[in-house]
Amino acid sequence: MSTPLSYFQSASWCAAWLNHPDLRIDTSASNPFRETTKHDDAWKKRIFLYRASQDPQGIKSEGYIVMQIGAGVSGKDGVAHGGFLATLMDELTGGLVAALGLDRGLGIRTASLNTTYHKLLLAQGFIMARAEIVKVERRKVFVKAEIRDAAGNICTTSEALFIMNRSSLS
Repeated sequence: MSTPLSYFQSASWCAAWLNHPDLRIDTSASNPFRETTKHDDAWKKRIFLYRASQDPQGIKSEGYIVMQIGAGVSGKDGVAHGGFLATLMDELTGGLVAALGLDRGLGIRTASLNTTYHKLLLAQGFIMARAEIVKVERRKVFVKAEIRDAAGNICTTSEALFIMNRSSLS
């Protein structure tokens, strides 16, 4: 059985940047996301990668989820369900904040996730989601994200705001 990394390296459109020396792989997915999409017909393979910027607050740091999706994420007529896409955005943006350690080990909470759907995304084949840290203000972390289909079309965009937990909420 192939690893997620070797599987996605076999796809010519993403092989080159997967080998970038600054990218790190994180194999975790939050429990609700993993359990909800557990069956093979939802996501077939998934990998999360991130690249930390030189900025001490993580500004311009990037995270990526590359996945192969199937009919299990379809809402109607073979199109990916908007709720699945919004959940993927939350998983990606929050995962990037956590992977960079911007939560200072205290955890984070999604305060807002504004999602815009630009183009229908077929529930089949490869997709790539990309997130970038935009701003950090005290306990607030602002992140923007997008989902592209295999042809590179932007299908969904989001702006997220995360609030770092206080030590008493952990």
